[in-house]
Amino acid sequence: MKTLFRTFVVLPALVLALVALPSVVMAAGGPSLTATMAAVFGAPQYDLQQTIPPSPLPTPTPHGTVPPPTPRPRPQPQPQPVSPTPAPSKAATGAMLGSYKITKVIGDRLSSTLYVYTDNNWLYRSDLDGRSWYLVVTDPFVGDFLMSASDPNVLYSGEGPNCTSAALTISPMYKSVDGGETWDELPTGLDLKPLLIDQSNPDNVFASDCTTLYLSTDGGQTWSPKPAAAADNLWQTYAPVDMSSGSLVGNPRPAAPHWDQLFAVGNDLQNVGVVAFSGDMGDTWANITDPSQAPVGVTTVLASLYEGGQLWIVDSKGVWSTADYGVNWTFSNNGLQYLGKTNVAMNDLAYGSNGSLYLATGAGLYIQSKVGGVWEKPDDATFNTQNMLSLLITETNPRRLWINAEDKDGDPIVYTYIVR
Repeated sequence: MKTLFRTFVVLPALVLALVALPSVVMAAGGPSLTATMAAVFGAPQYDLQQTIPPSPLPTPTPHGTVPPPTPRPRPQPQPQPVSPTPAPSKAATGAMLGSYKITKVIGDRLSSTLYVYTDNNWLYRSDLDGRSWYLVVTDPFVGDFLMSASDPNVLYSGEGPNCTSAALTISPMYKSVDGGETWDELPTGLDLKPLLIDQSNPDNVFASDCTTLYLSTDGGQTWSPKPAAAADNLWQTYAPVDMSSGSLVGNPRPAAPHWDQLFAVGNDLQNVGVVAFSGDMGDTWANITDPSQAPVGVTTVLASLYEGGQLWIVDSKGVWSTADYGVNWTFSNNGLQYLGKTNVAMNDLAYGSNGSLYLATGAGLYIQSKVGGVWEKPDDATFNTQNMLSLLITETNPRRLWINAEDKDGDPIVYTYIVR
């Protein structure tokens, strides 16, 4: 009887607390949200020092010289528990936030902060890998942006020029320092598309137009071409399309990412690709493309955060990989041959802590579960046919793969896939 009495007394109080909590969170907003949620749910904060083993510095890389490979064991981050609501779930209808369909997700592998757009054109933010959300703004000024991992309040947005069109267009670049609530135009960033933010300093950002890469070290106020010398500029021949960094490789203090290893890819007028490495923040670039066979129609470059020299390139036919900074390349398309023959788009790549690779294509999601293995589709039909555009895995929730996609009608939709 006493037990029954306690149940009827405690349960209403608990329900009342759960109802009141969202109002408190929405009112608080900003940095205090994370502390509030962490205190209530006991959510662990991401600590690079705990998840990444220390490693010695790599060989210095003056003038873009490619360092020797420094393979490291891949850490195994522990998955974090995910509450059933309001976190999105895998379903044929896509990920949901309450009653709203999520149409786009934006984040960074080294941050637990996520931004999502919903089908009512609102922008939400989570600082706990999607365990809880709060509304940023009901009428977002921009529809896409790049987020700083070191300061998720700092965002850069810009479409850049259409390098395949003869029509002259001027595209502005914008910056937000309050998590997307307000935006300011960067006057010197006209026709530049942000490609990569330094994961230790939000003021360092690379952007590109159709002819070269540019670096800003003052948050987009000024930009310098990289490299400055025309004779050394690969990007006068190849239009840059993507960048990545081995921002933790070789760092003796893993809690402080660096820009000692930068990778960039681009395509020339014949759609032949190039892969380039820089060890001096873009002052010089070394061409590390496979000398026997260059990729065609490159879309993505992805560098491992933990294994020196390990990177992957996605082109129009499959996936290239190297474990020694491009000295040796391996091409993998077993299971993708039909896509290559029918010109199905190969859009993006992500790697899991379980060693698997995940490939977003115009015909669904493909998974390679072991090095050099066959690319296969998941058993779930949800991921079999839709156009998959981009992928995101965070170190703080490595079992959840976020997928930006289009549904059968071509409308934006977000799926989540549970990594096994």
